[in-house]
Amino acid sequence: MIDSGEFPVILITAGHLAPDLDLLLAKTPGDLYAAWAARHPGDVARVAAVARQFGWSAKWARDVTSGGLALLCLWAGKTLDELTDADFERFAAELAAAPSATAAARGHSSARLFSLHQACYELGICPTLPRKARPRAATLAERLRAVAQPEIRRVALAYPQTAAATLRPGTVELRADSLTVFSEYLAAHHPKVRSLRGLDRQAHIEPFLACNRGRPWRGRVARDRPVSPVVSKHAVVDLRGCFDDLAVWGWAEWPRRQLLFAGDTPRLDRPLPRALAPATDRDLMAAVIQLDDLFARCGLTTLRGTGMRLGELLDLELDCLWDSPSHGTWIKVPLGKLATGRMVPLDPETLAAVDAWMAQRGTQRALPHPRDGHPAGLLFMERGRRLSGYRLRRGLEQAVTIAGLRGRNQAPLHVTPHQLRHTYGTQLVNAGISLQALMALLGHVSAEMTLRYASLASPTVRAAYEDAMAKVRARRSLPLIVNDRPPSRAQPSRVATWRAAQDPGRARLLLTSPGRRGLPVCQHLRAVRQLRHHHRVPATAGGPARRRHGAARRRSGARLGRRGGPPCPRDHQHRTPPATAEEPRRIHSACLT
Repeated sequence: MIDSGEFPVILITAGHLAPDLDLLLAKTPGDLYAAWAARHPGDVARVAAVARQFGWSAKWARDVTSGGLALLCLWAGKTLDELTDADFERFAAELAAAPSATAAARGHSSARLFSLHQACYELGICPTLPRKARPRAATLAERLRAVAQPEIRRVALAYPQTAAATLRPGTVELRADSLTVFSEYLAAHHPKVRSLRGLDRQAHIEPFLACNRGRPWRGRVARDRPVSPVVSKHAVVDLRGCFDDLAVWGWAEWPRRQLLFAGDTPRLDRPLPRALAPATDRDLMAAVIQLDDLFARCGLTTLRGTGMRLGELLDLELDCLWDSPSHGTWIKVPLGKLATGRMVPLDPETLAAVDAWMAQRGTQRALPHPRDGHPAGLLFMERGRRLSGYRLRRGLEQAVTIAGLRGRNQAPLHVTPHQLRHTYGTQLVNAGISLQALMALLGHVSAEMTLRYASLASPTVRAAYEDAMAKVRARRSLPLIVNDRPPSRAQPSRVATWRAAQDPGRARLLLTSPGRRGLPVCQHLRAVRQLRHHHRVPATAGGPARRRHGAARRRSGARLGRRGGPPCPRDHQHRTPPATAEEPRRIHSACLT
């Protein structure tokens, strides 16, 4: 005999009776869920296996398998293999509208539904990875429809479709956003302007450039603070690019005159890379090794050992390691911020960190790649999900606390993941790496970006400075004696006086500074070679001169005669004796003309 109370349970679990959601939520989980699980032991076992693979707790695995799976399958009248993404969406919508469900019941059921959907994706039943319930971001078309001017709105909606053929999606988004910012400015300050053809540089563009520097943040990051200089610059650059494209394409709405020029682009500061000091870097990485979170420990070690950006680290795939018999192990860095891939060699510590993570990662289904959507086996995955940078930032904070690093006002030192990249580049520069090699390792597309690392106050610059100063200190100034007495500003020589009258700029080269006995011989000889008329100093006292005195006198006299000046007095019989260790070289004044 079947108990009258068990008969509805049998009908429901057999699929002959479809209960509504209010009844399933109101009924205490018990015989109904247990009876369904007894009829479908294979479905329960498959979901339980995924729960163990993802490391769910025993209580949560029981909640999802015995409660969430039974609830959804009883409501939909399907088995596990028959569920679809649409069933999950309909259940979520009906759950949100159920009058008998309390806030706690809705929250608990939504969490079980999300985990079950994730298990179905891992089993290959559902093709779409579930996403957490967050407010949906507005599409580009929805944002551009907020443009108040009809003609400008029409251009703003059509421009991204044409520009997307040659520009990257991020660039198209920035240009569309710049058009929206400009239209909001026109609506607030020049409401009579309805199209781009009516723009005037002096009346509209120049006031916008002044307002753009101090405008507040807008959108989801809106706050009562001026935008950063980078955002202000991008608005001008993107708006200028949009106007130039309209002119090249020959659209009817393009401004008839050029409104923005290269000089309108705001200039940005050029700060040095924010590298950690060697002692701080040493203590921080020693603390990172002590972190309990394996992802934070391995991820931060990889960031420090390769100089990758955070987004590039999270996009690494399982086949990122390349072994070379002669050149060691390299890691393939995916396309990142500048859309450039590269290969970076690994040191033993970094390679050990990557191997430690791979050893415990396990087998997980490929996820859509965040860049282009192709199925990718990402390296840093856990419980079927792509890991985010939150745990890495939290791990850095914990490492700073462990190391006892302090910043301003004795507060814990603030360290970001990108500073590990700056520290990596700075360490290589200090070790003497060439800028071409550093440019390849960091993935820079221009040498200007890499040259910032060459401007650091590093030991490399210090060593070059000390080497140059040692050479300066090693030099000894030899006094220059002209006509048996050193020249001075108080009593200049006769030749120096004549030359000062003819060419004051060159005469200063022959005068000594106050308080000095004389200038080095090499400096005087360099000054002599710059004069227009001079005799070469012979190598030895008895050696032949390189110029004949008579020919030099005739040529010099002829030139001076043509110029109308007095001839320069010369003594052709004087020979300069060679310098000795005890006596500095004596150079006659006639040789310094």
